[in-house]
Amino acid sequence: MVLQIIVNGIVAGALYVLSGLSFGLIYTSTGVFHFANVAAYTIGGFVFFQMSVVWGLPFPLALAIGLAAASVLGILIEWICYKPLREQQASSLQIFLTSIGVTFVLQNIYLLIWRSDPRVVPVFESLLDGRQIGPVRVTHLQFVIIGVVAALWGILHLFMTRTRTGKAIRAFAADPDVAALMGIDTRRLRIIVFAIGSALIAAVAQLQIMDLGIDMTSGFDVVIIGTIAALLGGRWGITGIALVSLLIGIIENAGMIMLAVQWKYIILFGLVIILLYLRPKAIFGTKDR
Repeated sequence: MVLQIIVNGIVAGALYVLSGLSFGLIYTSTGVFHFANVAAYTIGGFVFFQMSVVWGLPFPLALAIGLAAASVLGILIEWICYKPLREQQASSLQIFLTSIGVTFVLQNIYLLIWRSDPRVVPVFESLLDGRQIGPVRVTHLQFVIIGVVAALWGILHLFMTRTRTGKAIRAFAADPDVAALMGIDTRRLRIIVFAIGSALIAAVAQLQIMDLGIDMTSGFDVVIIGTIAALLGGRWGITGIALVSLLIGIIENAGMIMLAVQWKYIILFGLVIILLYLRPKAIFGTKDR
């Protein structure tokens, strides 16, 4: 029983890893509390469904189009909504409120297109078959989810630490003004960051729609929990975000058995409040002075 809870928690937490990495990448690089990631999640999943199930496109092509749609949306939100506000020296709160407004506008547009019915993309029956490992049962699709998340985490890690663009993003995140003085094209980096971040959250939607399915509200839960994971683990980089996300997944699955579901957010937000109270400057690697 305990081992099954841990395994289920790791699978759920793996999806939160991508959500946390998405929020963390965008926030640390641009300073934008990008709540509109919910809209990128939704379009990534529903476009994948539209292409694969409704229009019958090949599976890999449908996946790619869904990811591309989310990336383009992220870039458009940066260009159309955030960039003009920055040029007018808007506050972080104004940008955050804009992000919330954009989210609800887009979500309602999606409702007009796809309605509110849950969607599931059918997969091969063999992926749904389970493998018994001692007292634990794991489906092949769950193995795929863990493998995909691990691969994306590794690719992002290598990109941020080994490539010139990744290193430029890290320099930009550390000090945008100095990065600009060094000749780094910060506008290009913002586009790249929003494209990658939006693709990461869209990947969560695509994995979920093949497993349990998604609806128009699924993105809110995923983005909120990913944000909490990034806030709690971002101090230790993408590894910290991954570990905290997995821990949240395990706690969530254990809590669903021992406590009412409503306690999940009380516990998670309680941890954030305690962290901010004890070490208000400790989030995302900012050290206490």
